[in-house]
Amino acid sequence: MDGKIELEGRILAGSAYPFDGSERIEVLTGDGSAVQIIYNQTNLGVMGTFGEVVDLIYTPKNVLKPTPTPLPTPTATPRVTPTATGTPTPRYTPTPTAKP
Repeated sequence: MDGKIELEGRILAGSAYPFDGSERIEVLTGDGSAVQIIYNQTNLGVMGTFGEVVDLIYTPKNVLKPTPTPLPTPTATPRVTPTATGTPTPRYTPTPTAKP
């Protein structure tokens, strides 16, 4: 609620938990069918389906669904390729011989 955690844990079935925020109220549930939202005296119904993880942000004007931040994709580290240290020097150079 406005950047602060007001409730964290299990809730009791059939209980009401009123919250009052001036900027935003974020509700995260592990079972969308277990939480019913009444927002500004309007029944919005249950947050989702059975077993669905739902995260919604209620603001004075909208209901928002946060966009997950993508994790960085690991990039492959190139392997070191050995480079030649010099030009090889020939050890034997054949010389042509004259034919008799």
